[in-house]
Order: sequence, then structure tokens, then C-alpha cells
Amino acid sequence: MPLTRSFTGYTPPPRYDGLAFTSAVIRESDAKDGTYATIETVALFPLDTNPADPVSRNLTTDGATVVNGWYIIRWVDALGSYAETDPISYAALAETEDARAKISRMVDADSEPVLSAEDLDDLIDAAARPDAYGLYRNDGAWTPTWDLNAAAAEGWARKSSKAANKFNFSEDGQRFDRAQIYAHCAAQQKMYADKAMGSLPLTT
Repeated sequence: MPLTRSFTGYTPPPRYDGLAFTSAVIRESDAKDGTYATIETVALFPLDTNPADPVSRNLTTDGATVVNGWYIIRWVDALGSYAETDPISYAALAETEDARAKISRMVDADSEPVLSAEDLDDLIDAAARPDAYGLYRNDGAWTPTWDLNAAAAEGWARKSSKAANKFNFSEDGQRFDRAQIYAHCAAQQKMYADKAMGSLPLTT
């Protein structure tokens, strides 16, 4: 039965020859060092106007066949040249999405001041920690290890900054002023920052 896999926030490598990558080829294997087979080709749209500063991409395929597979994203240009990501573990990918969802709830991301998908991507980066073997997130063998409290503190700091630039507003018959919103965000930031300072990272 085909399986769905999503890859959030993956960025092609920068290139300085003016040629943009035109497609992302998703390849799958049952082992990190196994043989990878193409399961879907996704056309990139819009193309990067400045290939030296490529934008982040979100990719989804319904063609996966391995429950705990490994994946490589191959960025391909119009001439057939390509660059590849390091192997991506689906187990680690799923744990990353779980961490992202937890952070979103901790910072109440969908409530004013709203945090964007890009903000949540940044918070995932802020939450990642070296694992017990000293490996970092960009290493394919990394065991997902997070400090969710540190990420939440950063998230509430961002909401405080957004609140500082907002005017008073009304929602569901209630009136909110900027000072109230800012004070709430600042209090939440301090609470999570205190927890982060006294907590150990979460290994999933």
C-alpha cells in the first residue's frame, strides 16, 4: 500500500552559475546505504529567481513503499545536472514533525500574534541539540534530540516582538490592547526560558 511522506523546509544548495534547479526527485531505500529508487518527481514552482539564494521547499509524495525507509532528495536542473541531500531517515522525519507540532502548541502559534510556518521552521532549528554521540541534526545518523522549552521561549520572544508592533484589536467580542498582549507573551517567554535552563534535552 502506498505511503505518504512529507519533507518540510528543504532547501536546494546555492549555485552561482545562474541556473535554477527545476525539479526535486524523491528517492527511497530500505537502508541508509542501500539502493535508492525514484518514487516521485516534483516540479519546482516557482523557480528560484536567484539560484545563489534558493528558497525553502515543502515536498510531499504518496509513492513511498517502505514503512521505516530512508530518503534522498535529488535537485535536478534543466540540463540534467543534480545535487543530493544526505540520506533522510523517515523515523527521524516523523519525530521532527512531532516536535514541530508540540512546539506549535506550546507557543499557541495560530493565535495572535500568529507565528508563520517559517517561524516554526526556525524554532525547530532552535530546538535541535547534539545527540548523546555528539552528532548534529545535519548528520544522517543523528538521534533526534530536542530542547522544546528553549524553542518555545524563542517562539514567545517572537510573539512579543510582533505584539510590540501591533495596534489594539478586537476578537470574539473581546478587546485586547497591545500592552496586555506583550505582557502575556513576555511572561510565557520567561516561563519557558526558566524551564529550558533547568531541563535536559528530550531524546526521541
